[in-house]
Amino acid sequence: MSAFISLLEKQKKRELQHQFDLPSKAKNTEWLTLQEVEGQAQKLYDRIAALLPNNISLVRQEVQLQTYKTPKPAARMQIRANISAGNHRSYVLKIHCHELNPKGNMTKVARAEYHYRETRRSMS
Repeated sequence: MSAFISLLEKQKKRELQHQFDLPSKAKNTEWLTLQEVEGQAQKLYDRIAALLPNNISLVRQEVQLQTYKTPKPAARMQIRANISAGNHRSYVLKIHCHELNPKGNMTKVARAEYHYRETRRSMS
């Protein structure tokens, strides 16, 4: 684990969890879910980017998105996001989205991976 990821782990800023409800009359639940996934990815990215030194930034290289099922309207959804180190100054932000049933059991709905590379800016 990289030193930066260890620092995030100690500060409890490596992971993010979020729950939300889909509207009961929604016709495009998959789109609404993916918008929420993107929003949480951006939220975790902003949190991490704020902790980087001023001369380092993260550049998005790749996004992998996979959907498993279309969520039902009025469903309770849960998103879990975390960041891990890849190889040679690269990071992977992984997001899992699940639909929660009334008993609390989770059904996988979508998964996204955002790949970032660290770049250094010149201090001029």
